[in-house]
Amino acid sequence: MNEIVLDDDSVRQNLFPFTLTRSVADIRIGILTIREKWEKLFNYTITNKLVKSSSPVLPANIIPNNNLVNAIREKKSDQYLISASDSKIIKYPWHIFQLNGEIIKTDFILITKGRKSEPVSSTNTLINRENIFIEKKYRSQGLGNKLINRVIGIAKRRNVTRLRLSAMAQNESAIKFYKSHGFEDVQVILEKKLR
Repeated sequence: MNEIVLDDDSVRQNLFPFTLTRSVADIRIGILTIREKWEKLFNYTITNKLVKSSSPVLPANIIPNNNLVNAIREKKSDQYLISASDSKIIKYPWHIFQLNGEIIKTDFILITKGRKSEPVSSTNTLINRENIFIEKKYRSQGLGNKLINRVIGIAKRRNVTRLRLSAMAQNESAIKFYKSHGFEDVQVILEKKLR
């Protein structure tokens, strides 16, 4: 089996206006689109058109889970819908927003499986260290500029009057980066190590 068909027809109308410009499978929820999730799990292209009659056909609004993936891999067609009932299903547009946070986490696990994060400098104080993933190949590509400009843009649209961030004093490159985006020194925090 080298094909799974994600059928839009039965679910497309309930997901307007998103499906006016894309197929249901191409809706992004979490980090990946629904199609990209299926493709990562099966390592082949997922289609909207039936090519082989023996291919599994599933509603395009199903977010794959392990039970469903295993049933498909084991070719247990009678288990597809039973397994699908355990999956997250995007029935209406608001489900995209309600489930997005949870699905970001599952997508992160899917994307980073088998990969190792670059070490994070000891000059950084981290909260939820396990959620930080920096790959060397993505450095020096302007992603930091895009991210900080995006945060500034969102803050302005929400009428936020001040943004505050911090960096360790010895992290000169971070301080220079923040200053290049208009951040200024407004407070000095002094610390004494006791051990």
